[in-house]
Parts: sequence; C-alpha cells; structure tokens
Amino acid sequence: MKTMRKSILLMVLLLAAALSGCGKKEITGEDKSNDRRVITDESKKAEASAKEVHTRVTFINDTGIDIYYLYASVTDTDDWEEDILDVDVLEYGQAFEVDFIHTGEQTVWDFRIEDLDENYLEFYDLDFDEYGDDGIAVTLNADGTADVADGADNYELPQLEPDSAYMYSPLLDQYYELLASGETVQRNEAFEELADSDLLISYSLGVDLNTVGYAFFDLDGNGTDELFIGFTQGGALTLEGNINYGVFMNAYMVDAQDRIVSIANSGRSAYYYLCTDGMIGRYAESIPFLESYEFFHMEEDGLYSQGLLTNNIDAGEWSVSSEGQSMELSVYEAEDIINAHVPMQITFTPFSQYK
Repeated sequence: MKTMRKSILLMVLLLAAALSGCGKKEITGEDKSNDRRVITDESKKAEASAKEVHTRVTFINDTGIDIYYLYASVTDTDDWEEDILDVDVLEYGQAFEVDFIHTGEQTVWDFRIEDLDENYLEFYDLDFDEYGDDGIAVTLNADGTADVADGADNYELPQLEPDSAYMYSPLLDQYYELLASGETVQRNEAFEELADSDLLISYSLGVDLNTVGYAFFDLDGNGTDELFIGFTQGGALTLEGNINYGVFMNAYMVDAQDRIVSIANSGRSAYYYLCTDGMIGRYAESIPFLESYEFFHMEEDGLYSQGLLTNNIDAGEWSVSSEGQSMELSVYEAEDIINAHVPMQITFTPFSQYK
C-alpha cells in the first residue's frame, strides 16, 4: 500500500528558472487554477527538468462521491505525493483540468481520491504513452477503474440522477419549519391557514419532526420522483387495520414548468395509499353504509382515475363507474379489482433527519 510523503508530485519550478538559476516564479491568482507540476526526487530534478513534458489532463468525476483530495504517484513506487486538486471540491459529475508536467519517459501513473471522511479509491497503471498531443481526458469510475481518452476536451459529463430532496427542498423546508415549531395543525385549519403553502398536516396527534416523514417514488417512470408525506409510525391513517400500510397524507409532483404541484391529500373520511403495482388507491366513506374505492395511474400531468367502485354496504350492492358509464358488479368481481392493487408499506424518512 502506498503511504503519504511530503515531496510534491507536481513540478513547481519552471524550466527557465531551473536553467537560469532564478528563484521560484510568483504565481498570481489567475495563474493558480491549472499550475500543478510533477517533480522527481532531488537527485533527479535536473534531469527531469531537461526532459519535462507538459500534458493537459482533465479529470472527470464519475465516482458517485465528491472528491476533496486527488493524489498522484509514479507506478511501482510506495508513496503518494501531495494533493494536486486545485479546487475545494470536485463534485460528482464535474471535471477539473490540470497542467500535468512529467518526464517524457515516465508515462504510467497511479491516482488516489478521497472524500471528506477519508474514504478513498485508487486507480492504478494509467498509461498516458499513446495520448497527450491534444491533452488527455481521464474519467474516474466508481469501481476503481478509469477511462483514458485522447484530448482533454474529449469527454462527456456523467448524467446525474435528479436529487429529489433538493428538487422538493422549498416544500420540505416548509414542512420542517412547521414541525419544528411545535404547532398542531388540524384539517380544517390547514385548508384555511396554510392554503398558499399547501401544508396539509392533518390531525392533532402531536405531530413533530420524528413522527412525520417523507419518501420518494417515480410512479410514472419519467426519471423524476414524486414526493409523499406521511407518518413514520402510523398515526391516524390506517388501511384495513394495518397502521401506515401504504397510506400517505400528501403527495406532490413536479410539473412541466418545474412547479411543485399537489396531487393527493388524505383526510378523515378518505385517504390515499400506494400500491405495489405503482397505482394509487383511494378509500372513502361518504355516508353511513356507503364506501368506495378508486384507483389512479400516474402520468406526467397528474393522476388519472381507472374507475370508481362503490359499495352500498347495507344492500350489499357493488357498482363501478368510469367516464360517465356505470354498471353493477358482483361482490367477487369487486373484490378481484380491489385485490389486484395490493397496498405497499412505505418507509418514511423522519423530518428529524432532513437537516
């Protein structure tokens, strides 16, 4: 395993300064961005400076982590040199260019990256011998491999998955602040007092940062998650006696104009739940002896109903209505429709872990 040493892997002396015996060149703010240079041991400085090669190398971070330190080393040596990353952090999906100065004979290098927690990846035997006239693009991958390509500008940045928590942060921030305030919001108050922010935290059950949480699912498969708000340990919302079994309080989507839009809100007599097939179910009791089920599929502009099942409990009569048409169903037909959409358990992340 390679160990850290204090000798600098990148040359900091210009060839002209070495030949003329002048002191170090002062580096200005404009000069610093790409001024990292490779040097050898003291005994080999003169030889290295006489044969030094400037190579423009662009590192592309496709590791899945943010890089805070980047070390280089000659292959087959036991030491890592000083950090050559001249930015505070090279974020996942970003690129960094360095003026890599080395001897013409030394073309095989090892690299090591670290995050803030000192987790690291090491990349061995990157051979620059066939590259360099137009620069080199080095893509660092999450599995410890690296792709080397000719041309420092010859690369594509990784396509990152959208950060759902960041995307919904304006709304999540409001939920967090409301829960942290210790206020108890009941259903009727929520509609009147919080209509503008659409924070419909229902029921006065001592809701707080630990009992209310959030979850993300991409129901329509378009690459953008929907946001679901619910109780982390059950609460008042139940389905067939199973606490928190697929039930959520509120759901939101991001529309084509990048606006956060409410798509479903559970209440005392009607609540929504998520199904294992990606559908959203709704159960309601409108009046005594009358109940209904409705199932929705998600599209890019919202929820679309698959039909409304209604049960007259007293009479034992089921019917289904869709697009203005209605027909009677037997109990077995109604149960087959309901059982085809199995409620799923949702694990909500408590808002206490949000910040």
